[in-house]
Amino acid sequence: MNILFQLYHIVFVMTMLGAKPQHSFHSSLAEMNYNNKSKSFQVVLKLFADDTEAALTKFSGLSYSVGGLGKNRNPDAVLSAYLNEHFVLTKKNKKSTIQYIGKEVSVDMITVYFEIPFNDNLKNYTLSNTIMLDLFDDQSNIINLQKDNKNKSFQFDSNKRSIQFTNIW
Repeated sequence: MNILFQLYHIVFVMTMLGAKPQHSFHSSLAEMNYNNKSKSFQVVLKLFADDTEAALTKFSGLSYSVGGLGKNRNPDAVLSAYLNEHFVLTKKNKKSTIQYIGKEVSVDMITVYFEIPFNDNLKNYTLSNTIMLDLFDDQSNIINLQKDNKNKSFQFDSNKRSIQFTNIW
């Protein structure tokens, strides 16, 4: 992983630890690791809780609280649907469907766990991460990808919403 992404990761974690309800830093961080036994990518996605609530509200038209408080106590179904629209692995216009596992919520952060079934090489696949890009002009989404003992990091923003895998290693 290059030094820029390591530095970004450190700043991201420090910001998450000291986050306030109204923050000016909009980012997500995903660790996407391939599991040969289950033939799937296991994904751990970290998001700001208040931004996630805003995204789910905009996506569904209903008010959500990821901590389980408020009108809609269980946002898991809408969170899964949101991720299926905004965190997408495709080949020849065929989208992979995520398998939502669950989430952990702290005061300011939500960690989401899901898998993407995958039994192929990455060539000719497209990965898009448009999480919260429709909410914040400065949104930046980082994915750290690990497959076959190789690591690669990608940054997504309003100018770069997807990447085409050809020869990434």
